[in-house]
Amino acid sequence: MSNTIGLAMNVYMEHNALPGALEMASRFYDDIWVIHAGPGGKYSTDGTIEILEQYGVRVMFDKIDDGFGVLRTKLLRAATTTWTMIMDADERFFPWIPEFACS
Repeated sequence: MSNTIGLAMNVYMEHNALPGALEMASRFYDDIWVIHAGPGGKYSTDGTIEILEQYGVRVMFDKIDDGFGVLRTKLLRAATTTWTMIMDADERFFPWIPEFACS
């Protein structure tokens, strides 16, 4: 079995940040999944969900009300990769960082 690395994010109303994050992430990660977590379980109305669908990202729905720690635990439990990184939609790797791989 080869090692794999995945990216997990929690998102809500992220239409401005998501395209850049997903474009960057597709170069580095074997799997990408998100928890879409609005207050009270509300759905984004800014196109966030449609962007996730466009990129073929695995999406789970929840609510942010229980806090970031609860969501991040759920993200890690949903992992199917050997290694998992949690990032926010507005975080990026810069182009001068070399690509990495698990061995």
